[in-house]
Amino acid sequence: MDLEGPIAFLCGATILLTFTLGAPILDLFMPYAVSGGNFLAKFHPASWLAPLLLLLVWEDYAVGWQVPVGHLTWGIGLLGSLILWLAMRGKGALAATFIDIYLVPAILLLALSRLPTERVRSLLKLFIALAAFNVFIVAIEFASQRALLPREGYEPFFRPAGVFAHPIMAGSLFYCAMFLTSRGVVSSGIMRALMLFFLVGIALCRVRGPLLVGGLIFLMNIVSPAVPRRRMSDYVLDFGLVLLAPVAILVAFSSDAFDRIVALGIWDQSAQSRYTILDTIHLLNGHQFWNGVDGYDVGKFLATQLTGDQQIENALVSVILQAGFPAALMMAICLLIVHAPAMRHSLTFVVILVVIATTTLGFGAKNMIPAAIALCGYWVQRQFVEQRRRRAQAARTGVKPNEMA
Repeated sequence: MDLEGPIAFLCGATILLTFTLGAPILDLFMPYAVSGGNFLAKFHPASWLAPLLLLLVWEDYAVGWQVPVGHLTWGIGLLGSLILWLAMRGKGALAATFIDIYLVPAILLLALSRLPTERVRSLLKLFIALAAFNVFIVAIEFASQRALLPREGYEPFFRPAGVFAHPIMAGSLFYCAMFLTSRGVVSSGIMRALMLFFLVGIALCRVRGPLLVGGLIFLMNIVSPAVPRRRMSDYVLDFGLVLLAPVAILVAFSSDAFDRIVALGIWDQSAQSRYTILDTIHLLNGHQFWNGVDGYDVGKFLATQLTGDQQIENALVSVILQAGFPAALMMAICLLIVHAPAMRHSLTFVVILVVIATTTLGFGAKNMIPAAIALCGYWVQRQFVEQRRRRAQAARTGVKPNEMA
């Protein structure tokens, strides 16, 4: 029985649910990211598709893999063990979070490895389309200076976030879509326009880290494009992109998109708190260091005292406070295993991973950023495998890889 169609459908459904149903939307209907409520409500709707997706992949085992998946099977096994260990220790909320942001994306990558490249490309185009739709929502919020969905906390400068809980999440989603766009997921005819579109979206979110990463991706596409220029039109389009970038920046400045960055500077107390938060570890006794703080609110109190009432802006520290150092170490090892192939082949991806790892919003809270990062890393690996396969075939047939592509 051919299961390629059902696997592709479930992968598409997982991507659609993950990147449309953010925590603010889910919290309107169930206690997903808030304290209290039914434990089953702590799982994202996309997570309920993961067991079925894994079952279909298992049933389709005889077909074979399109790319090596040894690192994914190890990562899924370790993640499953970590989640089971957390659940046995009474850390059910953290275990549910890890299922949503780590285990489900890893299973999604495993399922994508069953599909041919064009199917995978179509699914990644779906992700890019969802990100582009969120740019429009961000633009509406920026123009009206009002959030469309309820949001906790107060900020002196309004920052749009679209369907997600925080502007950093929206900005990170945009540069992940920008990264995939620059690596040939979409046709070269719209690639440059989409990249500029996402860069403007990041600027509207008024977030410094994602804006720097987006600028790096934009610059790397000009200096060393992942998709080689093969026609004169490619050079003309890139030259036009270089000319349009300053215009886009001027428009952003004139629309007050950079007011927050100009007022606070590139590095302020909020940015510094991502590193001063490490001092919280020294306040823990031996039991708290190895097992976590009894009552996570106590840990949050200690952290905010050290950072001047800032939130916990470091995923490693967040997990240490909740479950102890061994859990944080296992989390880091699992991330390295899952993303190891992409880290070997793309320095830009390494930068993205490091930047995200310094914020709790990336790898320590319920959100879609880890899934977006996983898709980026998977496409890097997929491209490398496809290029190596084409070179091997060219060596056998004597046809140049460019002529085969």
